[in-house]
Amino acid sequence: MSFMSDESSDGRRFRLSKIMDHSTRESLVIEVGQRLRGSEVVAALKRLSCCCPLPRTIRVDNGTELASKILDQWAYMLK
Repeated sequence: MSFMSDESSDGRRFRLSKIMDHSTRESLVIEVGQRLRGSEVVAALKRLSCCCPLPRTIRVDNGTELASKILDQWAYMLK
């Protein structure tokens, strides 16, 4: 799971969240928005869990979206 940011041609900044399977290099989910919060990350993971099993571990890039209580609570509930 990684986060990137960029800027459109008219100067508006946006964020991109990508959930990728590292063994197949397949991008499973890509979320784009001006702000991505922990709740959006949880929603993307819930949508992903409907079509395929979630992994036992997730490698992340320590973005601020991943330091949220919402994401922590969601992960704890899956334990």
